[in-house]
Amino acid sequence: MKKFLLSAFALAAVTGPALAADLYTPVPVMYDWNGAYLGAHVGYLWGDASLREEEESTGGGDFDGIIGGIIGGWNFQSGNWVFGIEGDFGWTGADGTGSVGDCQQCEDEVIEIYTYDMDWNAHVRGRAGVTLGDEGRTLLFVAGGLALAEFHVGEDGYREGGTFTGWTIGGGVNHAFSNNFIAGLEVLYDDYGSKTYEWGDEPETYKVDLDAITVRGTATYHFTY
Repeated sequence: MKKFLLSAFALAAVTGPALAADLYTPVPVMYDWNGAYLGAHVGYLWGDASLREEEESTGGGDFDGIIGGIIGGWNFQSGNWVFGIEGDFGWTGADGTGSVGDCQQCEDEVIEIYTYDMDWNAHVRGRAGVTLGDEGRTLLFVAGGLALAEFHVGEDGYREGGTFTGWTIGGGVNHAFSNNFIAGLEVLYDDYGSKTYEWGDEPETYKVDLDAITVRGTATYHFTY
């Protein structure tokens, strides 16, 4: 009997810790989104310019092109919620053409062709999102704030433009592939407002309204502490 009890205790001593290890499920380590990040973005931009000439005839056109630049910001995390502020600057060669007038409506009305081109745009946005997954490495977010763009309109050797100022809204997804590398995909809608110009040998007034949609990918380095 003593031998049996000693053997049982010995077996329990050996197998107990192993059995407990099998039954123990580790708690996932949650990813920490707090802190600064810096990186690059690249995507494609589709824009629309609406032009009103002398408050009489209206027209417009489209422009598009690749855009890429730098992006960075700071996140603050509370539970599954992540808040932050973000800024970016992008260079682009987006261009296109537009027109005012319709010869089918009036025999003496001439269609005027305009060229459109955007040099750069920039955003300063607030962000709010929620993490997904056991480790919280995926972040769904919305963002909105200030939008800026350098845009020009040309016709018959004249070219006028400047910095448009408006607002932006959008959303997307980020995923932390490691503690430091984050990649993302997002869509932005920008309303850059309007500007009024005068040009020509006999100066005429033109008002240009500008907006655009951008789809872009991001890759950033997360500075962990």
